[in-house]
Amino acid sequence: MKKLDKIFEEAAKEIKKIEKGYANHPSDPGGKTRWGISEWLARAYKYDGKMKNLPWKKAKEIYYKEYWHRNKYNKIKNRRIAKEVLEQAINLPTIVFKSRKVLKANYHLQKAYCLASDEEIAVDGIIGNETLEAVNNCPEIIQLFNILNGYQAKHYLEIVETHPELEDFVNGWFNKRIEIRKV
Repeated sequence: MKKLDKIFEEAAKEIKKIEKGYANHPSDPGGKTRWGISEWLARAYKYDGKMKNLPWKKAKEIYYKEYWHRNKYNKIKNRRIAKEVLEQAINLPTIVFKSRKVLKANYHLQKAYCLASDEEIAVDGIIGNETLEAVNNCPEIIQLFNILNGYQAKHYLEIVETHPELEDFVNGWFNKRIEIRKV
């Protein structure tokens, strides 16, 4: 793996605290996960051991290649925004938007920008030059961060409304993942 940049290292350290190892809850449709990495994704990255033994080093490699580098989060100048969108990318599913699978985290970032700014950008779930330029020059960065977190909170609430059996996860989701900043 290439030398990881400082913001990625910080983000990975924070995610490690949130994810805390192995999970295989019978109500969780994600199945076996370790460090927030699902079994199917670990297998796609050539991990063939037991999920409960997935090494942290391998999880970081997957975070970096699958999310950080591929989605250009390394080009987001604001550390808090970059870390938040990475955390959402790891924790939230992909969605189908205009016949294409995209990360819900990317979609959230674009929608949050449009609400936090007077400017509109394409909301397509793809982090390209337009999104990067807009996010990197957003004058309302705290508002952008808060709205981004609000979309994640909305996601969790919608899950529980449609799948009440997952209510056990609400406290963990909100206590570990949702943060609102004051101006």
